[in-house]
Amino acid sequence: MLGRIVMEQLPQTDLDDSVHQQRTRKGYIFPPKSMSNVKRNQIHKVLSELGKSDEMVEGLDNEKEENLKEVKRVLLLAYLRGGSTFLGKLFASNPDAFYWFEIIQPIYQSLYGIMRIPYEILYDKKGNKRDQTKPELEFIYEQLDKFYECKISELPMEMLYQETHNPDYSGIEWKEYHECIENETNHRIQYHLDSCVNYMPEGCRYNVASAAKRGCQVVKALVEGRHLEVNKSTIVLPLDNEAVNNITKYHSCLHKDIWVEAAQKCSRLASSSCIKAPVRAVKVLRLRLEDTEPLVQRYPDMKIIHQLRDPRGIIVSSQYLGLMSIFSQGNVGKEAILVCNKMLRDVKAFKRLKEKYPRNYFLTTYEEFADSPMSMVEEVYKFIDFEPSQSLRQHVYDITHSEFDTKRASLDVKRKNSSENAHKWRKQISSKWKTAIDKRCVELLTVAGYKL
Repeated sequence: MLGRIVMEQLPQTDLDDSVHQQRTRKGYIFPPKSMSNVKRNQIHKVLSELGKSDEMVEGLDNEKEENLKEVKRVLLLAYLRGGSTFLGKLFASNPDAFYWFEIIQPIYQSLYGIMRIPYEILYDKKGNKRDQTKPELEFIYEQLDKFYECKISELPMEMLYQETHNPDYSGIEWKEYHECIENETNHRIQYHLDSCVNYMPEGCRYNVASAAKRGCQVVKALVEGRHLEVNKSTIVLPLDNEAVNNITKYHSCLHKDIWVEAAQKCSRLASSSCIKAPVRAVKVLRLRLEDTEPLVQRYPDMKIIHQLRDPRGIIVSSQYLGLMSIFSQGNVGKEAILVCNKMLRDVKAFKRLKEKYPRNYFLTTYEEFADSPMSMVEEVYKFIDFEPSQSLRQHVYDITHSEFDTKRASLDVKRKNSSENAHKWRKQISSKWKTAIDKRCVELLTVAGYKL
């Protein structure tokens, strides 16, 4: 079938210059840090016409390298309903920071073409633990690299068309981009994405583990002119001709001229905001802590902030908002196993990585933030070696000492009493639920220092 043939005929040459020059760190692929030859030649031509020298072209590279060294790169790793939005506000509300609200979801949308990525990327459709594959991690690192170097226009279309690119989610630095993309697309971004994803084959559309077994990511990469190296033995249900044609239609739909032009125009505004920001931060919910090590190897000054929350608070909050895993089917015992196993694995990874990279990893909890928000602002910014602005301090104070609790959406963080809100699950949880969770999470609760 064509799907199988496609995997065996992935293009090895005639690739973009940036792909040919990819560097490898510990087995993971990153794009080159210096500008491409094409871009260098274009700049050289312009400068030559102005009577400038080759040394000036080299100076652009050197200046870029120096700027990159001064940038504070931050990655926040937390959990669904674990207070991650509150943590993210420390950067989204900072006028000196460029912040991306949950970057892994659109990365997976770009890799597989799945428009609604569930939290359960780290599980298969039966709820069994699933490690992210090497090609997935390489793709994640590549997109993170573009973000940290402000190459916003080089990101895939799926990443540029995200409804979270607005001040409410990602901060004021996205305001110009958000207004631009809304105006250029006549406020039809989500409609356009949803209409395009309908072309994706059924086997590629819903579950990452199933899509990977069908090779959806391989065919999508080929259609887009990218090279994606995978172990062919993992593709057990290769796509047929019709499925390959449908992925091609999806690509054509997403890359209509009007949408591409809008993305290119508006992404320049985002890149400009990013370049001006001395702090660049992203939040991830769908990544294992152990898989952050290649980022520290890539950027020795990278700061990883790992936030925990009492799993009982996470599960009660998830149940209240209808966000429990599709695999638990409302069973609190199954939910506790899924939540606590991932958190425990991350806690153990943190201990190992903290010993190996003591200046790169920082552990906090949602409870600590909620109980002493102003102190935690100072601690977090001391860790990343950056002075928080007075406007950030004031904003954190305001959202933790509001006159009322916001009820508009689950992502609102404005509270009359942030500490009371963080611990209110204790009054809501039944003794049956508490016993069921404690039984399955005893090791995590003990290691993380939470009382049984």
